[in-house]
Amino acid sequence: MKFFLLFILFMGSLSAERVALLIGNTQYEFQPLSNPVNDVKAIGKALIEIGFKDKNIKILTNVSQIEIQKALLAFKKRASKSEIALIYFSGHGIQVNNENFLFPANTTAQSELDLMGLIKLNYFIDSASSAKYSVVLIDACRNNPLVNNFQIQGKKGSTAKRGLGQVNPKRKEVIIGFATDSGNTANDGKGNNSPYAKAFIDNLSLNLDIRKVLGQVGIDVQKATNYEQNPIAKSTLGRYSVCLTGSCKNDFEDEVQRLREENEKLKKSTLKRETTKDTHNGTIIIKGDINGGFYNNKGDVNHVEVQIGEK
Repeated sequence: MKFFLLFILFMGSLSAERVALLIGNTQYEFQPLSNPVNDVKAIGKALIEIGFKDKNIKILTNVSQIEIQKALLAFKKRASKSEIALIYFSGHGIQVNNENFLFPANTTAQSELDLMGLIKLNYFIDSASSAKYSVVLIDACRNNPLVNNFQIQGKKGSTAKRGLGQVNPKRKEVIIGFATDSGNTANDGKGNNSPYAKAFIDNLSLNLDIRKVLGQVGIDVQKATNYEQNPIAKSTLGRYSVCLTGSCKNDFEDEVQRLREENEKLKKSTLKRETTKDTHNGTIIIKGDINGGFYNNKGDVNHVEVQIGEK
């Protein structure tokens, strides 16, 4: 039986928010870096250009362990009310005993005890994961001379390796991007930005799913470094597109599919539905403020009308 279905989906203003925490550290006595501060500032500017609100972007430079910990706790709370949460870290990192650590500014690590002064990568992932969709990008695979300190100790089960280790997200709707693949190192960059940061900025405006964006970032970094640096990403994102721009080129198809599934749930529920006979030539018409990506570059929700032809 052909029918006409009309319903309105309401979406809270906060659910469409996109928030970002950008951390860049250059001040390290054992090996200062040139570009992390430039990287996060440039990324912050690029995020505003694609519609992130300035108040939703937190940029921290050359910060201590305590400052990072406080920022991660605050960001987790903010992310819990947001659609997309992005964390970008640029600085030094180290892999010890198959666990990844990121360096606050002005810290070092000569032994396992010193690792207490660093920040576990998992804490960054946990902070972002409270959002509906989480993006964690780590440009911290620099060639760290402190690796030698752990290798020289020669203790069984107490070893450090080049670069960072592979991480597989253990939560749904998370993607983790690394500036290079496991066990290798990334360049700080000869210009104003690292190869990874530059490629990310250059591709931010693409109205594509973040998985496709990071795929293009990887291609650009490989070309820029003559394939010496090979970015990777690990994802548990589902079937729907997640776009930092706020809307994807294929969002319409994704939303139609989501609404079909929602309609099936409504059919099976006890909710009242308004239906009529064939007045629209066998077409389901859905009107409303739809949750799931239909908002403009300023993060405002648009009214959406979707027509789905029913066979």
